Amino acid sequence: MKTFTRDQVSKHNQETDSWIIIDHKVFDITRFAPLHPGGEKILLQYGGTDATDDFYSLHRSEVLEKYGPRLQIGTLASGSEKFRSSFNSVSVVPYAEPSYWRGLHS
Repeated sequence: MKTFTRDQVSKHNQETDSWIIIDHKVFDITRFAPLHPGGEKILLQYGGTDATDDFYSLHRSEVLEKYGPRLQIGTLASGSEKFRSSFNSVSVVPYAEPSYWRGLHS
């Protein structure tokens, strides 16, 4: 797998060529963007940037584990992962799981 600098990734910020960084991994999201459940525009606004904090504020790590391998094109030249998988834990992301898993019953 290739290694990229942040400067190299930052040049890929167009609708027809969009890369993002999540946890020091580089992903080409160009073809995935139209399929993104939250909408293409929201995803493309992060093109060329490190989207780690924003990604994990909205998604569980399992989302990246599921789709990441198909989209990853490389890693950053330096750095390490911020987040680790948290299987068997309840997400703090609103509406990530049914509310009864959090002990809320309506």
